[in-house]
Amino acid sequence: MALDFASQAMLEAMAAAGMKPVHKSTVAEVRGGWRLQLPGFPVARAIAMHSIWETHIPVTGRFLPLRVYKPTASSTRWIVYFHGGGWTMGSIQESDWWVRR
Repeated sequence: MALDFASQAMLEAMAAAGMKPVHKSTVAEVRGGWRLQLPGFPVARAIAMHSIWETHIPVTGRFLPLRVYKPTASSTRWIVYFHGGGWTMGSIQESDWWVRR
């Protein structure tokens, strides 16, 4: 199965920039936000939002960041997006452009 355009473009940009693939990177390298430093990241245009606000959700022993996107002033529908980084990699900043799509 072929990759979608955005995924293929990101892999090509990583290779052109001499960046290591995730499976060959250390956890520290991935947590360092290497994707945010990728030339051309994000590879898709983000959609403008009416408002975005940030808060935190209390969980045992800490707080998880929560970002709420409101696409229009009259928006009443919700989509909940949970990042699947396995508590190892990724961030709320790296997920921003996915959520805006």
